[in-house]
Amino acid sequence: TDTDADTGAEPREPGAVAWNHLVDAPEGDAAGGRGITIGGDDHVYVAGWIEGPASTHPGAFTNLDVFVRKITRDGAQVWTLVHDEEISGFDRGLAIAPLGADAVVVAGQNQIAGDNGDLWVRAIASDATVLWTTTESGTNFADDAAYGVTARDDGSLVVAGQVYGGAPMNDDAVIWLEHMTGAGAPLEMTWVEGDGDPWHASAQALALHPDGASIVAAGIRPAADAARIWVGRYDGDLAPVWTQTLTDDPGIAHGVAVTASGDPIVAAAIGSVGILGYPDGPTSAWIGRLGADDGAVAWSITRDETGYQRALAITIDSAGEVIVVGEAGDALEAGAAWIAKFDPADGSEIWSVTELVEDGVTSARALGVTTDSERNIYITGSLTMADGERLWVQRRAL
Repeated sequence: TDTDADTGAEPREPGAVAWNHLVDAPEGDAAGGRGITIGGDDHVYVAGWIEGPASTHPGAFTNLDVFVRKITRDGAQVWTLVHDEEISGFDRGLAIAPLGADAVVVAGQNQIAGDNGDLWVRAIASDATVLWTTTESGTNFADDAAYGVTARDDGSLVVAGQVYGGAPMNDDAVIWLEHMTGAGAPLEMTWVEGDGDPWHASAQALALHPDGASIVAAGIRPAADAARIWVGRYDGDLAPVWTQTLTDDPGIAHGVAVTASGDPIVAAAIGSVGILGYPDGPTSAWIGRLGADDGAVAWSITRDETGYQRALAITIDSAGEVIVVGEAGDALEAGAAWIAKFDPADGSEIWSVTELVEDGVTSARALGVTTDSERNIYITGSLTMADGERLWVQRRAL
């Protein structure tokens, strides 16, 4: 499929919702999904977090557990795995990808004694057997986490995230990129730091280029200013091919997908994102297509229907249409899930919808998205209701 061609799609109505699948947190209020993929066995896999029993960590006020669930394409649960580190701290599944025909790999964060978080990666077979687990950490015992993972054709993995103290003379966060075997053994590693004081840089998403290169989407802080949207292309040995800081405005990239010819398309937020890239005021969704060879912006669009809008994840379906999900609202924590389709040729909108998903939902956020071979769309995120949050998975038509 040539995903660089104009799809010729005219604006149309959003595809119908086939089902919603909700998971509550029986021990608390917090729950959400961020990673979603179709496995080699044609099932849906989602990675996120649910709140567990009270934390035993002296510095943690909430105990979040890594949550992984296998679901049929009709929305039925097959199995669930929950991981709670021994000290019951801040453990989250933040990304997931197929690993061969009969496994997935989950990337995220776990909290160990004396630390705020480690970058955490686990391989799980399609029958729920844990195959292996590995962790990485910086030297500053801070908020290390993996936000993206991909599997190459040779079965090896690339993981992207942030570590504190990962670069010489730098105790603050740096972009962390690691190539490892399909069994979790390290091969190559590299890092990228910002220019600010404190330095701060965080990889938020990762996509695979057709030639095996890695496209990393991030927020990076220039000197004495808020974060900026940053994207880099790295070859098979993790040597940089190009890097680009994309906007003059403060912003952070949350998602990236790659066309068949290798052009990255980035989903981001610009506006009041602060030093670390987290929203602290009005934001707009930003979507941009970059050149494969140099990362130059071919086109970009913004969306700001509500005052607080963010593009948080992105994928491209088999016909080349671009699907972006996120949130849109009139206040920082009071939005609806936003789902939209765009033409890859110029960013023109095909359809867009904002929704609270179900009765009783007060706010909704779409955090992850994927598609299947039939172009059905699968979304995961978080819904807020009167009695707490729900991890949410949805299937809808093209």
